[in-house]
Amino acid sequence: GIMVGSQAGSAIGTARAALFAARPEIAHPSELSFFLKLKEDICTTALRIVDGELALADAAAL
Repeated sequence: GIMVGSQAGSAIGTARAALFAARPEIAHPSELSFFLKLKEDICTTALRIVDGELALADAAAL
């Protein structure tokens, strides 16, 4: 399988990884929360984690 995540990423990198991880052939969990540790980011739209999952509608808006 393919692992997605586990590396440092901004909101843009996280959104890209989340959209890839949503593909049906990706069956493993993904770690995409590093962006929460950043004090600043170039994105004007914030990503949200809701009930432990990244809101993909937010990711697509970036």
